Order: sequence, then structure tokens, then C-alpha cells
Amino acid sequence: MYASASGGLKVSDVDSPTLEQRFLDNDKDVVEFTAGSQSYSLSFQDMIQTNKEYGTKRLVKRRPLFVSASDVKTKKVRRPPGIQTLAAVPGHWDKTQIPQTGYKRVPLQRSSDEFKEIETLFCKTMRGFDIVQIERIHNKALWEVFQWCVGDFHVLCLANLRYYPSQWSCA
Repeated sequence: MYASASGGLKVSDVDSPTLEQRFLDNDKDVVEFTAGSQSYSLSFQDMIQTNKEYGTKRLVKRRPLFVSASDVKTKKVRRPPGIQTLAAVPGHWDKTQIPQTGYKRVPLQRSSDEFKEIETLFCKTMRGFDIVQIERIHNKALWEVFQWCVGDFHVLCLANLRYYPSQWSCA
């Protein structure tokens, strides 16, 4: 976090709320600042902080205020599917047709709502063709990975939308 005196560090002449506002005003901007005896430039476009005297570069990231540094490190650790609590397969899947490994092609009944919805969407873009059959792929492992990714996306999206102004931290 910028402008922090914790840990014996000298305070920067720019703070996190100022950086956030500058970023929101122009995400291609380069901000010049000092921290203690050192001068830096921070490129929003590249997300790189450069020490002007020594030329050393450091990647930086924006992160919401409510996320601690230890939480960020924990979130970076990927867990294989199955360790987290994952959503069950969709309710409209026939549970007797789900293989434990691999996948299974399950034909949809023409009278089902799912078939009709897919048929309607298909006919919007592919006129003059007849649908012979529509199959749903039951693949439990792929569904779990998909749910995992959707969950990660929603967590990140909600965090970024809900908790502004952002805090700046070194990556």
C-alpha cells in the first residue's frame, strides 16, 4: 500500500486514494512520486513502478481495499477440482445418465423445453435447415471446472464493482 509508514518505511508523497483517482481519470497516465529518498514513476498502462535513479522495475496491481495481502496470496493458490465445494450438476440433467469418468452424449427429446429453446436459437441464424437431433454432453469433471471458473469470475467481478476506491499494492 502506498503512503504507509508501517514497517519503518518512509511515507510516500502520494496515497492510494489519489492514485486510484488518477487511474480513473486516465488509465494511460504515468504518475511521478517520491517515497523516502527515492523517486519513482508509475505507469498505469503497463502497471509498472520504476525507480528513476536505479531503473529497477516492479509490477504493481490494483486490488480492492477489503483484500489483505495474505488473502491475495491465498487466492493465487489453485486447488484441484473436488477440494472446494462445487455446485452439483444442473437440475435438468438425468442423474442416471452421468458417467463417473469421461462423458456421455444424451439425446434431447423433441418435446422438451430445452430442445425447443435450442431449436429456436438455431433457427434464428440457420434458416432452411432441419434439425435431426440435439444432444447434450454430460461431463461431470468439465462441469465442475466450469462452475469453479464461474465462481472465480463472479468473486473477482463483484469485488471490483463493489469495493472502490481501490488500494494499490505491489505484486
